[in-house]
Amino acid sequence: RDCWRRRTSCSEGTVDVYGQVRKNRSGRFESKVLKLELCVVDDTLRFHDPATGEFLRTALESQVRAREADAEKRRADEEQARADKEHVRADKERARAERERAARQVTEQQAAVEREAAESRIAELEAQLRALR
Repeated sequence: RDCWRRRTSCSEGTVDVYGQVRKNRSGRFESKVLKLELCVVDDTLRFHDPATGEFLRTALESQVRAREADAEKRRADEEQARADKEHVRADKERARAERERAARQVTEQQAAVEREAAESRIAELEAQLRALR
């Protein structure tokens, strides 16, 4: 039966007013206040938004969507944590490589200084040897 009931206030107090509700051209009950249409789909009462042409989510659909969003956020957070960890590891690796490069450069500089000192000493000794001959 296509009926509606509305509580209204009057001079005698609050009364229930009943009236007939007719389906619109799309076969749905229209709510001008909500700007939505109401209909039954697969034994479920559903709200339809004629402006978008879509049904509003049911409570169950909203819960499922919320769980899916939570799971996706967890996956994204875990992926971000992995990326952050990899970034830290890469930074440490770059720092280690830089330390090794700096140490190698110091070693090479020390070797060059020692080589120059050795070559200088060799030159001195060769000069002394020539002087003794």
